[in-house]
Amino acid sequence: MDAQKASITALVCGFTRAYHAKNDTPKIFDDNWAECLLSPEEYAFMEESVTGLLNLFEPETAGKVDEVTARRLVMQKYNSSTVLSRARFIEDCLEKAISAGIDQYVILGAGLDTFTLRRPELADRVRVFEVDHPASQADKKDRLMRAVGGVPKNLVLIPVNFETDDLRDCLLQNGFDPGKPAFFSWPGVTYYLELEAIRNTLRIIAELGAPGSGLVFDYADDTAFDPARISDREKKLQSITRQTGEPMKTGFVPAELEEELSRFGFGTVENLGPAAIEERFFANRADLYHAFDTAHFIHVEKM
Repeated sequence: MDAQKASITALVCGFTRAYHAKNDTPKIFDDNWAECLLSPEEYAFMEESVTGLLNLFEPETAGKVDEVTARRLVMQKYNSSTVLSRARFIEDCLEKAISAGIDQYVILGAGLDTFTLRRPELADRVRVFEVDHPASQADKKDRLMRAVGGVPKNLVLIPVNFETDDLRDCLLQNGFDPGKPAFFSWPGVTYYLELEAIRNTLRIIAELGAPGSGLVFDYADDTAFDPARISDREKKLQSITRQTGEPMKTGFVPAELEEELSRFGFGTVENLGPAAIEERFFANRADLYHAFDTAHFIHVEKM
């Protein structure tokens, strides 16, 4: 990303949660604060941009439907399912961790996360460390200032350039206590990293996390790179990410990922594949939301 600009990915994810909160029922993940961190102009721009994407995903449909229908098709079929179900999975796991006494929460690649605003009954019981690129953190601080007058007292915004800064040092210098268990989330990142960068981050989390610490992240399975085994939807999504300069790079065989994590001292709590994600988050819906073909969610704990 541009060192002087906030992440467009964070803006897209924020809009995704805001759109769902305003337009869909029942909620997969109800982020009623997401729109508050966006300007009206940004929200309108994202609506227009999303509407235009139907020309890429379904050109045969684009000219036959109105803008509202076009936007709904893009959001439900192509954009939102993993973002929303991943957020729900993370916070379901986090809620259990807080109930068990964990009082440190680290979000790697936090973007426009709204946990501290949206869940005060939980957020007041933990210290939240949001880690992201310096430009994104400056942007987040400005948005919080406009929305609520400042950064919540239990939220620590930690700027980290992942290419040059030491994540371990940045957390320790900002009050993270490695002597106590913590909960780590790492949403929407592993797809786009080289394997060694993923391993390095897992190594740091394992070194920082005391026994009992939790980690949740999402990942692609190995079929993501086999055109014969993925859907047309998946092919189109990957094509768009390549065109935006963020190609998918890494996937895992689920059982082999569990073995890899065990070498870092993590035991698997849950490892959900597409069928399990579909059953848990999308069953019996009357709309077009469904689990993506190759996306998995994993929750592990430090032993």
